[in-house]
Amino acid sequence: MRDQATKLREIFSGSVASTPTFHNTYAITVASGKGGVGKTTISVNLALALGELGYSVLLWDADFSLANANVLLNLPPKFTVRDILEGTATVEETLLAVNEKVWLLPGASGIVELARLDGHTLTTLHAKLSAMEEKFSLIISDAAAGIGPDVLALCQAAHELLLVTTPEPTALTDAYGLLKALAHQDFHGRVWRHTFVIDHASPELLFLTPLTEGEVVSVYEVGDKVVCYIPTPVKAYQFESVVVQNRSDTVPYIVLERPEQLRPVQRRRFFRVRVLHSVKLLPISNENEASLDQPVEAYGTDINGGGVGIRLDLRKIPPTFQLREHQRLKLIISLPPVEKAFPQGLTAELVGEILWIRHNGRSLRIGIAFTNIDRKLQERVIAWCFAYQCKLLRLGLWRDEV
Repeated sequence: MRDQATKLREIFSGSVASTPTFHNTYAITVASGKGGVGKTTISVNLALALGELGYSVLLWDADFSLANANVLLNLPPKFTVRDILEGTATVEETLLAVNEKVWLLPGASGIVELARLDGHTLTTLHAKLSAMEEKFSLIISDAAAGIGPDVLALCQAAHELLLVTTPEPTALTDAYGLLKALAHQDFHGRVWRHTFVIDHASPELLFLTPLTEGEVVSVYEVGDKVVCYIPTPVKAYQFESVVVQNRSDTVPYIVLERPEQLRPVQRRRFFRVRVLHSVKLLPISNENEASLDQPVEAYGTDINGGGVGIRLDLRKIPPTFQLREHQRLKLIISLPPVEKAFPQGLTAELVGEILWIRHNGRSLRIGIAFTNIDRKLQERVIAWCFAYQCKLLRLGLWRDEV
């Protein structure tokens, strides 16, 4: 006798397979081991925060039998992942728009068959989601509690795993249990990012000492392949190498094969930093436009040598201040102090052009390109960004797409 769950049981009867990694989109899996530790809350707020930073984010509620991310977002779904598996809905039809940057792929709730999701079914879902990768810059998977095959497969498929726990002994024990289960599964979902200084070099080898605090050398085993980036105030370079030696003694270091060549990469990729700072705007008025006596205050969210991203409270915009794309503005940018390099911070007065405007609730997000900036001032801005990035690197706080 066929019922509404027959097709799901047919899917589950197949062999278990591993889930491939997403290649074009950075994937984060949020897991916990124990339920009730705040995993879904973190997943939802992480997606919203990354959306605020400008990323296009897919939040995948991968708790396939007791999903509740849609409850936190107050978004009743018309379709769920169950409909995708049964073929009664496509991924596009199932997605729910949280805002202009964040989408939710809702899971199902109360479906027993989905509680036994296996690797084969996840591979099927992965294939359907892969067609949507280009639409998103990040995929956040909110995994179920426990160490079932669906959880392990999602962890394996991610570039980065966020393990959520609490000080409760049961939560800590279950989180450790998940790590042990992943270790037995030969987990390769981690991407380590650490900062090293090239101590010295020979014709064949590079000797690197860690700048990142904590025990990092032991992560790199002999034979591991690594991708390295060397940012400088003038250019940035990338190369691939192999670890030939490591040492965690009094003076820890690793030794890499010296690369045959360095490949230059886009410099602005390294020197765009996300930092809150003060920006004052003053429109450059045409003859038929009203001018402002006082600049409008906003705050910057990111900056590099070519432009700045700002957020402007709609309530602070005077009625005579009409913003539009390609409008030219006078900018007064105040950047915070950075240790010895810029102990007094940096103030830059320049002209910019609005490239895009996005409405976000009670504020506007605006991207501005510098159109009239002195070369020396531009180099000062780049140098400040470089110094600020180095500060974050020393603190182990720098995160970027590279």
